[in-house]
Amino acid sequence: MQYNKMDYLMHYASKYYDPVKAHQYYEDHKELVGRKKSSLNDEGKKVWNYTKQNIKAEKKQKLVETSNTYQQKVAALRETAQRQREEISSNLKDRLMAISDESQRKKAALSVISTLEQAKVYEQSKSKLQSATKEGELRTEQIQNALKTATTDGQKEQLRNKLIEIKSDEATTKNKISEDTKEDKQKVKDYIINERQNISQETAIAKNEARAESSVNRENVKQSLSSSLSEARKALANKKEEINNIYEKLFDSEFDKIASEYGSNGGRSGKNYDEIYRKAKEARKNKK
Repeated sequence: MQYNKMDYLMHYASKYYDPVKAHQYYEDHKELVGRKKSSLNDEGKKVWNYTKQNIKAEKKQKLVETSNTYQQKVAALRETAQRQREEISSNLKDRLMAISDESQRKKAALSVISTLEQAKVYEQSKSKLQSATKEGELRTEQIQNALKTATTDGQKEQLRNKLIEIKSDEATTKNKISEDTKEDKQKVKDYIINERQNISQETAIAKNEARAESSVNRENVKQSLSSSLSEARKALANKKEEINNIYEKLFDSEFDKIASEYGSNGGRSGKNYDEIYRKAKEARKNKK
């Protein structure tokens, strides 16, 4: 029985099969094994061997593309996480610097307050001392004028004692002013020291809060990356499983097509395969 052109065109058709390349492939890989081919005749086995390897190559390429896509996604996720970590570190650095600057500003303001308060205490003390001196001088002048008009020794003695008392009162008053001034100055110092300590404590608390918040943000980035990588791995596994299932069905489908044409109980015979190959080769030459 001879095959005409129409017979050749009706031959098993698939994008995974080329009669010319299949013949050469069969000659190079006669020992290949795979699905049970007892249901195929010799020609069918040749066709299946070649078709099977093309399907495997396409499947492998799909898996490689899927893996490359996964690697790109993982790289992008890690790059995003690294950028977020760097942003968190930069924000923390800026925040700590701002807290330190605010602390220094407050302490500088305290220094100004301290200077002003100390000057105020000094001026108040100076004013009080001047008043005490003036009062002492006024009283002394009055007694001295009285001495000029005193007529008896008893009056003069009494006035002299009064002068001594005035000087003693003036000294006592000035000592009291000096003591009050020292106390007021110490109060200013204590206030400034206490405020500085408060500022330092507030600064430490603010910095600890900033570091704690930064730590939480870093942990969130870590957890988010871990979750995203886990999802990406699951997606990769699912995609690979999907590809495996698709190509497993494709193997069965293509094998069934070949078996329907090249079954051991019917279909094209092995000896006619060479004729099909020759015609396909001639057709390829004509196309060129």
